Amino acid sequence: MMIGEGASHAWVEACENGVWYGVDPANGREADDQYIFISCGRDAADCQMNKGMMIGGGMQR
Repeated sequence: MMIGEGASHAWVEACENGVWYGVDPANGREADDQYIFISCGRDAADCQMNKGMMIGGGMQR
């Protein structure tokens, strides 16, 4: 099991000669098509995942 699986998790991306590479240092692997891109930012404050509005009741965990 990968660290961060089933939860929010960050990885780094870098551009070299016009090609973007994603690296997940926590798991020591390349960020491939199994990674779901949701947000982009300089740090966690730029990528708040629980920001918005909930209409119709319900619970959140």
